[in-house]
Amino acid sequence: MSEPIIVVENLWAGFQDRWILKNVNLTIPKGKITAIMGPSGCGKTTLLRCINRLHQLFPNAKIKGRILFKGRDIYHFKPSQLRREIVMVSQKPTPFPDMNIRENVLAGYTLNGIKLKEDEKEDIVERSLKMAYLWDEVKDRFSESPLTLSGGQIQRLCIARALALNPEALLLDEPTSALDKKATHHLEKLLTGLTPEITVLIITHDLHQTDRIANNLTEWSQITGG
Repeated sequence: MSEPIIVVENLWAGFQDRWILKNVNLTIPKGKITAIMGPSGCGKTTLLRCINRLHQLFPNAKIKGRILFKGRDIYHFKPSQLRREIVMVSQKPTPFPDMNIRENVLAGYTLNGIKLKEDEKEDIVERSLKMAYLWDEVKDRFSESPLTLSGGQIQRLCIARALALNPEALLLDEPTSALDKKATHHLEKLLTGLTPEITVLIITHDLHQTDRIANNLTEWSQITGG
């Protein structure tokens, strides 16, 4: 087992007078893929949101316990810094419709006011789209709206946007739930190609998917919740 990159200790999280997560403890190994499985409503998405401090943005949210990232409490990071290092991609992909495909890939830099040289932008766009297995499909369509893409392409575009920031961890909330078989294959291939550079934490309901990914990896973690 590799060294941990994320450690969750005695985590409770919920809203107002209701706890969704109760005393959760887990360790996420660095550079591996970890799957979280469990019935709807057991708190899987809430856990991901807690890890990169998105949960705190919801009205009446509450949280107690501790989450460490690279040995440091996540509340010792600025939220913007933490969310660049631990990037979350939601179940429903959310491209920015007022930006074209190229601008969507670079959105993390633009929205954070990070200035880039033009050659840096070109390198980031090409690298990120290739990592997301999307380059060949969109390299001649940069000026188009992301809404012209298929559902599977939009999901991979959102992942490319996340990868553009060079994150250390990628949180994926059921990324293939609305995809067809071909798009799902592309995304699974993407995931197995990311490690060991990027730690992946994925929510999935598909046991066959975990088997397919695990068959291509030397280390694999699976967490089930109830």
